[in-house]
Amino acid sequence: MTQKKKPAGAPASAGGQFDNNPQRTKASSGLDHVSNDEIHDAVNDSYPLPQANSVASLSLTVDALDSGITHAETVAESIGKVGRQGAYYLNAVGYLGLADRNEDGEYELTPLGERVAATEGSERSSLMARIVSEAPLARAVRNEDATEMSRITAGLGDDTEARRIGTAESWSRAESDIDKDEAEHEALRAQHAGGFAKAAEKSRAAVATTRATRVDEEPKVCPD
Repeated sequence: MTQKKKPAGAPASAGGQFDNNPQRTKASSGLDHVSNDEIHDAVNDSYPLPQANSVASLSLTVDALDSGITHAETVAESIGKVGRQGAYYLNAVGYLGLADRNEDGEYELTPLGERVAATEGSERSSLMARIVSEAPLARAVRNEDATEMSRITAGLGDDTEARRIGTAESWSRAESDIDKDEAEHEALRAQHAGGFAKAAEKSRAAVATTRATRVDEEPKVCPD
């Protein structure tokens, strides 16, 4: 069982993946620079076990975060998810260690998430496939680990259990579905990325409102 970790977000670059920062790309990209040990260590058990079976949508979530969209509801809208679906994908990138929440409730890419964001095309889809296929629930399916599968589905209703098992099964075969996931990711990005700049503005406004509300609610201490 993966050791539970405390959230520890790492901010993404201000410009996002579309700023063509050559230093960041050179430092971050490359499959050879991400070991399985790093992937295993990145898993953050403080997030719920995932119910997000589309690897392409996970990759698009990384794109949105890398574009400066950090407010949870705005991230969900920007990738075409609403309600619980948006939460599922944000929780999934958190669980995988690709993003984390900061004290303001914003989602930010971690160093591993930034390395994913710096990749494109087949390199991106291959790296994402490795990351999800090495997740504990994917390995449980691949290894036919009945004990781990029982832990993963313990106490769940039928619908939730089906979503979680569906995610585990999808992630376990990700390395066989690389071409399909790459094509799906490119199609999703073509559909949604044009709205990322506007969504980033909306996200900043929402975060500012949240911060202002929190400051207003803080107790006032009267001087002696």
